[in-house]
Amino acid sequence: MSKKCCPVFLGGSSVPHGVGTSVSQRACNHLRCTSCDFSMFEDHEWDSCDLCLFFRNNMPDYHKLKVKLRRKRGGRAYACQCS
Repeated sequence: MSKKCCPVFLGGSSVPHGVGTSVSQRACNHLRCTSCDFSMFEDHEWDSCDLCLFFRNNMPDYHKLKVKLRRKRGGRAYACQCS
């Protein structure tokens, strides 16, 4: 049985990550979409806010996604686009 983050805390990669609890407020590193199973990209950010069609056409291929990712120390780029 794996541990779950409860409550879930989000934050950049400069924020301590791990299993978050009400006592230990860490950015959850087990965060995955329950539908598509996509994760996040550490130390990156997306270069635009208008990415919906881009995600639909390129998920989950990292080599295609990386054209819209920028390195940003301390950032986390979340990628789920399920509806």
